[in-house]
Amino acid sequence: MVSNETKRIGLIIPMVSNEYWVRISDVIQDRLMEYGYNLILCCSRYSSEVEEQHLAILKEWGADGVIYSPASIPDADEKFFQRLDRYPIPVVILDRNTPGLPKVCADHFDGALKATEHLINLGHKSIAYLGGPLAMLDRELGFRFAHEKHDLSINDALIFRGNSSLDFVFSTIQDFIQHKPQISAVFCGNDMTAVETISALVRANIRVPEDIAVVGYGDYDIPPCFSYPLTSVKYPFQKMGETIVDLLLQMIQGKEKTPDIPEITFPAELMIRSSCGSLN
Repeated sequence: MVSNETKRIGLIIPMVSNEYWVRISDVIQDRLMEYGYNLILCCSRYSSEVEEQHLAILKEWGADGVIYSPASIPDADEKFFQRLDRYPIPVVILDRNTPGLPKVCADHFDGALKATEHLINLGHKSIAYLGGPLAMLDRELGFRFAHEKHDLSINDALIFRGNSSLDFVFSTIQDFIQHKPQISAVFCGNDMTAVETISALVRANIRVPEDIAVVGYGDYDIPPCFSYPLTSVKYPFQKMGETIVDLLLQMIQGKEKTPDIPEITFPAELMIRSSCGSLN
Protein backbone atom coordinates (compact mmCIF):
# COMPACT_ATOMS: atom_id res chain seq x y z
CA MET A 1 0.00 0.00 0.00
CA VAL A 2 1.24 3.46 -0.90
CA SER A 3 1.80 5.35 2.36
CA ASN A 4 1.25 8.91 1.12
CA GLU A 5 -2.16 8.36 -0.47
CA THR A 6 -4.76 11.07 0.03
CA LYS A 7 -7.61 8.67 -0.79
CA ARG A 8 -8.87 11.17 -3.39
CA ILE A 9 -9.73 10.13 -6.94
CA GLY A 10 -10.66 12.57 -9.67
CA LEU A 11 -13.34 11.85 -12.24
CA ILE A 12 -13.40 14.09 -15.33
CA ILE A 13 -16.49 13.65 -17.47
CA PRO A 14 -17.93 15.84 -20.23
CA MET A 15 -21.36 16.48 -18.74
CA VAL A 16 -23.66 15.70 -15.81
CA SER A 17 -27.01 16.28 -17.56
CA ASN A 18 -26.80 12.97 -19.45
CA GLU A 19 -28.21 9.95 -17.63
CA TYR A 20 -25.28 7.73 -18.63
CA TRP A 21 -22.74 9.99 -16.93
CA VAL A 22 -24.93 10.29 -13.83
CA ARG A 23 -25.33 6.52 -13.57
CA ILE A 24 -21.69 5.59 -14.15
CA SER A 25 -20.54 8.35 -11.76
CA ASP A 26 -22.72 6.79 -9.06
CA VAL A 27 -21.21 3.36 -9.74
CA ILE A 28 -17.67 4.76 -9.60
CA GLN A 29 -18.34 6.62 -6.36
CA ASP A 30 -19.92 3.57 -4.71
CA ARG A 31 -16.98 1.38 -5.75
CA LEU A 32 -14.43 3.90 -4.47
CA MET A 33 -16.23 4.17 -1.14
CA GLU A 34 -16.00 0.38 -0.76
CA TYR A 35 -12.20 0.82 -0.78
CA GLY A 36 -12.20 3.92 1.42
CA TYR A 37 -11.58 6.48 -1.35
CA ASN A 38 -13.38 9.78 -2.00
CA LEU A 39 -14.49 11.04 -5.40
CA ILE A 40 -13.80 14.52 -6.78
CA LEU A 41 -16.23 15.02 -9.69
CA CYS A 42 -15.23 17.41 -12.50
CA CYS A 43 -17.35 18.36 -15.52
CA SER A 44 -15.51 19.58 -18.64
CA ARG A 45 -18.55 20.51 -20.76
CA TYR A 46 -16.63 19.11 -23.74
CA SER A 47 -13.87 21.72 -23.32
CA SER A 48 -10.19 20.72 -23.46
CA GLU A 49 -9.29 23.96 -21.69
CA VAL A 50 -11.60 23.14 -18.80
CA GLU A 51 -10.08 19.65 -18.61
CA GLU A 52 -6.65 21.24 -18.28
CA GLN A 53 -7.92 23.30 -15.34
CA HIS A 54 -9.42 20.23 -13.70
CA LEU A 55 -6.17 18.26 -14.04
CA ALA A 56 -4.25 21.13 -12.44
CA ILE A 57 -6.69 21.32 -9.53
CA LEU A 58 -6.64 17.55 -9.01
CA LYS A 59 -2.85 17.61 -8.90
CA GLU A 60 -2.90 20.53 -6.46
CA TRP A 61 -5.36 18.69 -4.23
CA GLY A 62 -3.15 15.61 -4.25
CA ALA A 63 -5.44 13.24 -6.12
CA ASP A 64 -4.02 9.71 -6.14
CA GLY A 65 -5.35 9.05 -9.64
CA VAL A 66 -7.81 10.19 -12.28
CA ILE A 67 -10.57 8.53 -14.27
CA TYR A 68 -10.81 10.63 -17.41
CA SER A 69 -13.21 10.77 -20.34
CA PRO A 70 -11.62 13.22 -22.81
CA ALA A 71 -13.71 15.79 -24.64
CA SER A 72 -11.59 15.53 -27.79
CA ILE A 73 -10.25 12.78 -30.00
CA PRO A 74 -6.61 12.40 -28.87
CA ASP A 75 -5.43 11.69 -32.43
CA ALA A 76 -6.84 15.05 -33.48
CA ASP A 77 -5.68 16.92 -30.38
CA GLU A 78 -1.90 17.23 -30.41
CA LYS A 79 -1.94 18.79 -26.95
CA PHE A 80 -3.76 15.86 -25.34
CA PHE A 81 -0.71 13.80 -24.39
CA GLN A 82 1.26 16.95 -23.50
CA ARG A 83 -1.56 17.76 -21.11
CA LEU A 84 -1.27 14.41 -19.38
CA ASP A 85 2.54 14.59 -19.27
CA ARG A 86 2.27 17.75 -17.17
CA TYR A 87 0.29 15.86 -14.53
CA PRO A 88 2.16 12.58 -13.91
CA ILE A 89 -0.43 10.76 -11.82
CA PRO A 90 -2.11 7.44 -12.70
CA VAL A 91 -4.84 7.92 -15.31
CA VAL A 92 -7.34 5.48 -16.78
CA ILE A 93 -9.47 6.54 -19.74
CA LEU A 94 -13.21 5.99 -19.44
CA ASP A 95 -15.26 5.02 -22.50
CA ARG A 96 -13.04 6.62 -25.13
CA ASN A 97 -10.95 4.78 -27.71
CA THR A 98 -7.70 6.45 -26.71
CA PRO A 99 -4.52 4.77 -28.01
CA GLY A 100 -1.55 4.19 -25.75
CA LEU A 101 -3.33 4.66 -22.42
CA PRO A 102 -5.05 2.27 -20.00
CA LYS A 103 -8.77 2.33 -20.69
CA VAL A 104 -12.13 0.74 -19.97
CA CYS A 105 -14.77 1.21 -22.60
CA ALA A 106 -17.73 -0.31 -24.40
CA ASP A 107 -17.52 -1.55 -27.98
CA HIS A 108 -19.45 1.37 -29.44
CA PHE A 109 -18.36 0.58 -32.98
CA ASP A 110 -20.00 -2.84 -32.77
CA GLY A 111 -23.03 -1.46 -30.94
CA ALA A 112 -23.66 1.10 -33.68
CA LEU A 113 -23.01 -1.55 -36.34
CA LYS A 114 -25.66 -3.83 -34.79
CA ALA A 115 -28.21 -1.01 -34.54
CA THR A 116 -27.69 0.18 -38.10
CA GLU A 117 -27.66 -3.34 -39.52
CA HIS A 118 -30.96 -4.00 -37.78
CA LEU A 119 -32.52 -1.03 -39.55
CA ILE A 120 -31.01 -2.07 -42.87
CA ASN A 121 -32.35 -5.61 -42.43
CA LEU A 122 -35.80 -4.10 -41.88
CA GLY A 123 -35.53 -2.61 -45.37
CA HIS A 124 -34.34 0.92 -44.58
CA LYS A 125 -31.92 2.39 -47.10
CA SER A 126 -32.10 6.08 -46.18
CA ILE A 127 -31.05 6.33 -42.52
CA ALA A 128 -30.11 9.55 -40.76
CA TYR A 129 -27.54 9.61 -37.97
CA LEU A 130 -27.91 12.10 -35.11
CA GLY A 131 -24.62 11.90 -33.26
CA GLY A 132 -22.86 13.74 -30.54
CA PRO A 133 -19.45 15.40 -30.34
CA LEU A 134 -16.53 13.95 -32.28
CA ALA A 135 -15.37 12.17 -29.13
CA MET A 136 -18.22 9.73 -29.91
CA LEU A 137 -16.72 8.93 -33.30
CA ASP A 138 -16.84 5.13 -32.86
CA ARG A 139 -20.64 5.19 -33.13
CA GLU A 140 -20.52 7.10 -36.39
CA LEU A 141 -17.85 4.74 -37.73
CA GLY A 142 -20.05 1.75 -36.88
CA PHE A 143 -22.96 3.44 -38.64
CA ARG A 144 -20.83 4.02 -41.73
CA PHE A 145 -19.38 0.51 -41.77
CA ALA A 146 -22.86 -1.05 -41.68
CA HIS A 147 -23.66 0.79 -44.91
CA GLU A 148 -20.43 -0.33 -46.54
CA LYS A 149 -21.00 -3.92 -45.40
CA HIS A 150 -24.41 -3.94 -47.10
CA ASP A 151 -23.23 -2.06 -50.22
CA LEU A 152 -25.27 1.03 -49.40
CA SER A 153 -23.88 4.44 -50.21
CA ILE A 154 -23.27 6.92 -47.40
CA ASN A 155 -25.15 10.21 -47.70
CA ASP A 156 -23.14 12.66 -45.60
CA ALA A 157 -26.07 15.08 -45.73
CA LEU A 158 -27.89 12.69 -43.41
CA ILE A 159 -25.18 12.72 -40.74
CA PHE A 160 -25.68 15.34 -38.06
CA ARG A 161 -23.33 16.06 -35.15
CA GLY A 162 -24.15 18.21 -32.18
CA ASN A 163 -24.25 18.36 -28.40
CA SER A 164 -27.49 16.48 -27.72
CA SER A 165 -29.20 19.68 -26.59
CA LEU A 166 -32.92 20.14 -27.20
CA ASP A 167 -32.20 23.01 -29.61
CA PHE A 168 -29.83 20.85 -31.68
CA VAL A 169 -32.27 17.96 -31.90
CA PHE A 170 -35.28 20.13 -32.69
CA SER A 171 -33.52 22.17 -35.39
CA THR A 172 -32.04 19.01 -36.94
CA ILE A 173 -35.40 17.24 -37.07
CA GLN A 174 -37.00 20.30 -38.61
CA ASP A 175 -34.24 20.41 -41.22
CA PHE A 176 -34.63 16.89 -42.45
CA ILE A 177 -38.43 17.00 -42.25
CA GLN A 178 -38.39 19.96 -44.62
CA HIS A 179 -35.49 19.10 -46.90
CA LYS A 180 -34.89 15.36 -46.74
CA PRO A 181 -38.30 13.65 -46.93
CA GLN A 182 -36.70 10.42 -48.17
CA ILE A 183 -35.48 9.52 -44.66
CA SER A 184 -37.19 6.39 -43.33
CA ALA A 185 -35.16 5.80 -40.15
CA VAL A 186 -33.02 7.65 -37.62
CA PHE A 187 -30.19 6.21 -35.54
CA CYS A 188 -29.44 8.44 -32.56
CA GLY A 189 -26.12 8.53 -30.70
CA ASN A 190 -27.86 8.43 -27.31
CA ASP A 191 -31.31 7.85 -25.88
CA MET A 192 -31.85 11.48 -24.88
CA THR A 193 -31.51 12.43 -28.53
CA ALA A 194 -33.81 9.57 -29.56
CA VAL A 195 -36.56 10.63 -27.15
CA GLU A 196 -36.40 14.22 -28.36
CA THR A 197 -36.34 13.01 -31.96
CA ILE A 198 -39.52 11.01 -31.47
CA SER A 199 -41.17 13.95 -29.70
CA ALA A 200 -40.26 16.31 -32.54
CA LEU A 201 -41.50 13.86 -35.18
CA VAL A 202 -44.81 13.38 -33.38
CA ARG A 203 -45.28 17.15 -33.12
CA ALA A 204 -44.79 17.29 -36.88
CA ASN A 205 -47.51 14.64 -37.37
CA ILE A 206 -44.96 12.03 -38.47
CA ARG A 207 -45.73 8.57 -37.17
CA VAL A 208 -43.14 6.49 -35.32
CA PRO A 209 -42.31 3.86 -36.48
CA GLU A 210 -44.77 3.73 -39.38
CA ASP A 211 -43.27 6.75 -41.18
CA ILE A 212 -39.84 6.96 -39.56
CA ALA A 213 -38.23 4.30 -37.37
CA VAL A 214 -36.04 5.45 -34.47
CA VAL A 215 -33.22 3.66 -32.63
CA GLY A 216 -31.37 5.08 -29.62
CA TYR A 217 -28.19 4.29 -27.75
CA GLY A 218 -27.59 3.65 -24.06
CA ASP A 219 -30.79 1.89 -22.99
CA TYR A 220 -31.50 4.46 -20.30
CA ASP A 221 -34.51 4.37 -17.99
CA ILE A 222 -37.17 6.07 -20.12
CA PRO A 223 -40.10 7.51 -18.09
CA PRO A 224 -43.20 5.27 -18.20
CA CYS A 225 -45.25 8.19 -19.55
CA PHE A 226 -43.23 8.03 -22.79
CA SER A 227 -45.46 5.89 -24.99
CA TYR A 228 -42.86 4.74 -27.54
CA PRO A 229 -40.83 1.73 -26.32
CA LEU A 230 -37.37 2.57 -27.58
CA THR A 231 -35.09 0.18 -29.44
CA SER A 232 -31.64 0.94 -28.06
CA VAL A 233 -28.08 -0.30 -27.66
CA LYS A 234 -27.28 -1.39 -24.12
CA TYR A 235 -23.84 -1.53 -22.58
CA PRO A 236 -22.86 -2.59 -19.04
CA PHE A 237 -22.15 0.70 -17.27
CA GLN A 238 -22.23 -1.06 -13.89
CA LYS A 239 -19.42 -3.44 -14.81
CA MET A 240 -17.52 -0.67 -16.59
CA GLY A 241 -17.64 1.61 -13.56
CA GLU A 242 -16.54 -1.09 -11.15
CA THR A 243 -13.80 -2.34 -13.47
CA ILE A 244 -12.25 1.06 -14.08
CA VAL A 245 -12.04 1.74 -10.33
CA ASP A 246 -10.41 -1.64 -9.72
CA LEU A 247 -7.89 -1.05 -12.52
CA LEU A 248 -6.97 2.45 -11.33
CA LEU A 249 -6.49 1.34 -7.73
CA GLN A 250 -4.27 -1.53 -8.89
CA MET A 251 -2.13 1.01 -10.74
CA ILE A 252 -1.97 3.33 -7.72
CA GLN A 253 -0.98 0.50 -5.41
CA GLY A 254 1.57 -0.90 -7.84
CA LYS A 255 -0.27 -4.16 -8.46
CA GLU A 256 -0.80 -3.59 -12.18
CA LYS A 257 2.59 -4.56 -13.56
CA THR A 258 1.74 -6.23 -16.87
CA PRO A 259 4.02 -5.14 -19.74
CA ASP A 260 1.00 -4.44 -21.96
CA ILE A 261 -1.18 -1.38 -21.50
CA PRO A 262 -4.48 -2.66 -20.03
CA GLU A 263 -7.42 -2.14 -22.40
CA ILE A 264 -10.74 -3.61 -21.29
CA THR A 265 -13.67 -3.51 -23.71
CA PHE A 266 -17.21 -4.59 -22.91
CA PRO A 267 -19.68 -5.76 -25.58
CA ALA A 268 -22.83 -3.86 -26.50
CA GLU A 269 -26.23 -5.47 -26.96
CA LEU A 270 -29.16 -4.37 -29.13
CA MET A 271 -32.45 -4.24 -27.22
CA ILE A 272 -35.26 -4.45 -29.78
CA ARG A 273 -38.54 -2.72 -29.00
CA SER A 274 -41.31 -1.17 -31.07
CA SER A 275 -39.79 2.22 -32.02
CA CYS A 276 -37.88 0.60 -34.89
CA GLY A 277 -40.99 -1.09 -36.28
CA SER A 278 -39.78 -4.68 -36.10
CA LEU A 279 -42.29 -5.62 -33.38
CA ASN A 280 -45.28 -4.13 -35.20
